[in-house]
Amino acid sequence: MQVSPTEWWMLFPQLTEILSQGNASDPSCHGHWSPSAHKSSPSQKKCLWSVGDTLLRKSYHPTTANDGWTRILEKAVWPSTPVDQIKQTLYLALSTNQVHALKFQLRSCCLCFVLPAMALLPALLFLVAVLLPFFPANGQKPGFAAMATGRREVQREIVNKHNEVRRSVSPPARNMLKMQWDSKAAANAQRWANKCVLKHSSSQDRKVGKRSCGENLFKSSYPNSWSYAIQKWFDEGNDFIYAMGPKQKNIVVGHYTQVVWYSSYRVGCGIAYCPKERSLKYFYVCQYCPSGNIVGRSLTPYLKGTPCASCPDHCDNGLCTNTCEYDDMYSNCKDLKSQMGCGNDFVKTNCKAACNCSKKIY
Repeated sequence: MQVSPTEWWMLFPQLTEILSQGNASDPSCHGHWSPSAHKSSPSQKKCLWSVGDTLLRKSYHPTTANDGWTRILEKAVWPSTPVDQIKQTLYLALSTNQVHALKFQLRSCCLCFVLPAMALLPALLFLVAVLLPFFPANGQKPGFAAMATGRREVQREIVNKHNEVRRSVSPPARNMLKMQWDSKAAANAQRWANKCVLKHSSSQDRKVGKRSCGENLFKSSYPNSWSYAIQKWFDEGNDFIYAMGPKQKNIVVGHYTQVVWYSSYRVGCGIAYCPKERSLKYFYVCQYCPSGNIVGRSLTPYLKGTPCASCPDHCDNGLCTNTCEYDDMYSNCKDLKSQMGCGNDFVKTNCKAACNCSKKIY
């Protein structure tokens, strides 16, 4: 069964039903709600817009929510999608505690929504996509085994895709390190994925030795490839202006900035199939070491310039290979080194990158 433009509007009573669980039905809808009405009906539109306003009043992010309602109410061409799948998508979106951050994206092939996570420092973000088609009725796990990150070819796909998008940043990067696989980060990511919860792991669960790692999450209703998930993270860059930040308030770009963080050169990922989840059954986790999205530096995830300008003798097709195995514990370690020198016990202990990697990128 396919959905006509009129049938789309028959799905929207669910919005009032769900919202009215915590709020009385909006008076603007009294006497005006007619599921069979065409979307051009002024009273129909006023009613739904009022329901949208109810959602906005529950929202702490009105710009994001308003964008979503604008797309829903003004979209001229509606995708043809099975009714039950749309109902499930709308219900899942509106019944979550993330309703304040709801953002709809209407495309020719599917109805998607993105739920941005609470900003953490360094930012840890997740992306949720409801992708069609949904699962087979028999509950099989189509294509899941092929994405297991214990497979060398999957590890290569993940690393190569990250390096591909890191090479393609705009403006170009002069100090972008080439990524490589990290089996310990992958083990941490897999352990967390196996828990099947849509939230971030603790900082201790993202440690590799003494090094702190960042984390990107993606949860989907369909087993898309790792390249697809990574591309979705990277595509947030379309809403990011270098040195200025997101193009609009409350737009999520932290997946992008972590993927292209210049010094995050080790990546490990895991995926889990979560059969108890209602529809978002595929959980992707990638951890990045060292962590990106550092406080005060998130507007410039790399230095712009000619590729490899910071590493002319250590360059692989636009990416630097002179990595540093040490980390600084303080952001002003370079200043501490110049002022007190690496002979100082405090500097020597807490500024190992500054003291040992003067000709490397960190």
